[in-house]
Amino acid sequence: MSDAFLEAFEQRRKEREQAERSFTLLGETLTFRAHVPYETGRRLEQARRDFEEGITEARKRLDAANGSVPDLSDLPIDTDALVQAADEQILACLEPSSRKAWSKLRALDAREPLTFEEIGQIADYLLGRVTGLPTVAPAGSSAGRTETAKPSKAGSSSKAPGRTRSRSAST
Repeated sequence: MSDAFLEAFEQRRKEREQAERSFTLLGETLTFRAHVPYETGRRLEQARRDFEEGITEARKRLDAANGSVPDLSDLPIDTDALVQAADEQILACLEPSSRKAWSKLRALDAREPLTFEEIGQIADYLLGRVTGLPTVAPAGSSAGRTETAKPSKAGSSSKAPGRTRSRSAST
């Protein structure tokens, strides 16, 4: 007895494993894994949430301090923790054979050191490639119609001779 779902499932996994997964970054060739555990990425997202909450709270305290310096030492504003979580996510997404190349890119004496922002972008890129899912939220929807600076001088493209009513308005 054949099970179409299982056959398709196995085929998709096989195709991911056989697909080209190597890329070059700043002269180093790396290969991302075909599969990672579902939980990969959670630590980085939590570190990002903590960081953003810390920044928001710091801004509130600074605004309320009226020129004095508030104590911010208890806030989770830790860029090192954020970079460490991003590094861990990157390593989880890379094949073990690529970890040496990543460590060269991250070395303190690297020819072209990666910035804080670039490390986060690479972590997002790799997780997106491995999972096949977008790692950033889509742009929000429009709030509705917007007005233009000047009204159009062109004639209407509508073929209707005058105003029209929707079906629901007339029933």
